[in-house]
Amino acid sequence: MKKVVLFALLAAATAAVSASAQTLTPIAPLPNHLYYCAYTNPSMGEQNGTSSFSFIYTNTTTLKRGIEYYQVPGRTENRKVTFAKPMNHSYQGVVIWTDWEFTINPSGPQCDARVSNWAIDFTNCTDGSSRYCSAF
Repeated sequence: MKKVVLFALLAAATAAVSASAQTLTPIAPLPNHLYYCAYTNPSMGEQNGTSSFSFIYTNTTTLKRGIEYYQVPGRTENRKVTFAKPMNHSYQGVVIWTDWEFTINPSGPQCDARVSNWAIDFTNCTDGSSRYCSAF
């Protein structure tokens, strides 16, 4: 009997923790906010400079699609991007950062994007590039 009660309590506690973690809002890139980005091995002509995101479609819990405006030599370019599958990392009920899958559309490279309130760190990109973007 004790094992059944202990198992039920453990299952309820696990469900409560899991549910509370899922209700936390993911941290996403700030729309229309300037970031300063430094690139390593850029593959699409990018250069160190500003970048911003304008979101066309937003579902704050799972998906953000839009346009990224970024620097290339002598001008600003844009490209379609998607942030998907957020995974929050929290401490005492506060989200510290959110990991997203980042894709340059329609068939561009994919990266891991760690988003915090002060930066975005793009790593493990399928084209061998990476970048670190600090919020202004």
